Amino acid sequence: MTNPQVLIQFADDTTHSIEVPPGQTVLEAALAAGIELFHQCKTGSCGSCVGTVEHGVVRMRSDTSIALLPREVEQRKVLTCLARPENDARIRMDYGFNALQRYRPQRFRAWVEDINRLNESVVELTLEIDEAEHEAQFLPGMYYLMRVPNTDHWRPYSMCSTVEQLPSMRFLIRLLEGGAMSTYLKNECAIDAELEIDGPHGAFKLQQPPQGPVVLIAGGTGLAPVLSILDTLAEMRWRAHSIYLHFGVNRLAELFYLDELAARLEWLPNLNLRISLVEPHPDWQGALGYPTNGVPDEALGPDTEAFLCGPPAMVDAAVTVLEARGISPAQIHFESFIPAQEGD
Repeated sequence: MTNPQVLIQFADDTTHSIEVPPGQTVLEAALAAGIELFHQCKTGSCGSCVGTVEHGVVRMRSDTSIALLPREVEQRKVLTCLARPENDARIRMDYGFNALQRYRPQRFRAWVEDINRLNESVVELTLEIDEAEHEAQFLPGMYYLMRVPNTDHWRPYSMCSTVEQLPSMRFLIRLLEGGAMSTYLKNECAIDAELEIDGPHGAFKLQQPPQGPVVLIAGGTGLAPVLSILDTLAEMRWRAHSIYLHFGVNRLAELFYLDELAARLEWLPNLNLRISLVEPHPDWQGALGYPTNGVPDEALGPDTEAFLCGPPAMVDAAVTVLEARGISPAQIHFESFIPAQEGD
């Protein structure tokens, strides 16, 4: 019996055919054949290597948790690092092969330019890279890995800055009790400290100017990549349609970046902003409920482009709401984040 042949089709219509021997995943076979695919963790937890099966039977290992929502599995999406074909198949990637070459992840050094505690659970970390050593290229929405100093632990963080702001790279990082990076940031990190970073990674990104209204929904530090997208649109002087940014947290003490968001209302006359809390508080006079609530009818049309980032439950709820209100799944882009398990 011959090994299954898998045709990898990229968004720019470039195709590559690979043979997948028994016991190998699609990603392993592609890398062995010299075909690079977007990937990062190789364990199914990051979601970077996602593709859509358009022909054939491709199954994923079931002995590990996967960074896909149930609806994505129903849409025949697979993580190539876990995927094994049972017969000849075709898998479509949502990025072009040329983009893959341009945004190929690289590992390089960065130095802490600033560290700012925004509240008890969020830190704004600004890094500076040496552009003579590395020419960073990324699309808004993508993320970088950071190595926790003096360990083998890597953690993914999305930037809230843009390419135009290089050589500075700004991140919003949630502090987790007992987390390796959180402990470092709280107790050891200082100005001019050296960090190792790797990237860019991720399939969640703005690739071209939107053709209709833009809906941005962010929960907690999911605001970071959403802001990168928003600020990139501002730098492009994109005014063709309205932008709707919904940002929410659970409690008043978890709010951050209120002044920064208010300032963007002045820069972007086409921006509509909604900030909400889940839990009522006597000092909060703004909106209540989840950030998925309250998207107006005028924001939703056949050309609406939606970008969602936050906890998995929030992202799943937002996708459900938007699809129920007529937005095509192809126009809903999302990334959910799950705290890393120590030792990963």
